[in-house]
Amino acid sequence: MMLFLVGLELRPDILWKLRGPIVGTGGLQLLVTTIVFAGLSMLAGLPAGVGIAIGMIFSASSTAIALQSLTERGQLPTRGGQTAFSVLLFQDLSVIPILAILPLLASQPQATTSSGPAESAAGPWIRALVVVGVVGAIVLGGRFLIRPVFRYIALTRLHEIFNAAALLLVVGIALAMERVGLSPALGTFLAGVVLAESEYRHELESDIEPFKGLLLGLFFISVGASIDLPLIQSPNPRTAWF
Repeated sequence: MMLFLVGLELRPDILWKLRGPIVGTGGLQLLVTTIVFAGLSMLAGLPAGVGIAIGMIFSASSTAIALQSLTERGQLPTRGGQTAFSVLLFQDLSVIPILAILPLLASQPQATTSSGPAESAAGPWIRALVVVGVVGAIVLGGRFLIRPVFRYIALTRLHEIFNAAALLLVVGIALAMERVGLSPALGTFLAGVVLAESEYRHELESDIEPFKGLLLGLFFISVGASIDLPLIQSPNPRTAWF
């Protein structure tokens, strides 16, 4: 919800102007953090593959928590807030290559399946085509399908239907992106950018704003409830983790 609202505020021309901070600052943060934590992990005696994996994990941040803090303090429109947002956006984009690299860092090779080398080699290409197809469908659907649908819904003058359609849009895109292995937040952000130039942008923002706070609170509760305290208190955490 939060990234969808942020996407509604970022028009494509503004996003294009941020391409330098997104790639430059975000890439530098990801690279430096990965190298530092990987080096510390290897100094602690962990294998190189495990150290690199730990470094990539620690290079990521919680977009929901960071954006909420920036919004509450009114720092998101500032230069520092835009730079922080660029880094967060690059981290969301980097999830795709990180998920592809992590299996290569495994200490034990996976067993070969009966499908044969040809099918295993074609798997990444099929996955890449599916990802490109889903992203393209979101962009084209937002430009040529979603706008006419919202225009038709606005003619009914029923506020409840407009709210339901906005929630269905966000949840549907998030589930579609998660289905193909991408970040749901990245998909909703992309949908927001596509609809940023829509005539119903402000109405979408006002309709989703109350649900954003409610679901964000649920997000924080679920994160706290998922903490495994016995694992943290384990006398031998290295054995428990690896």
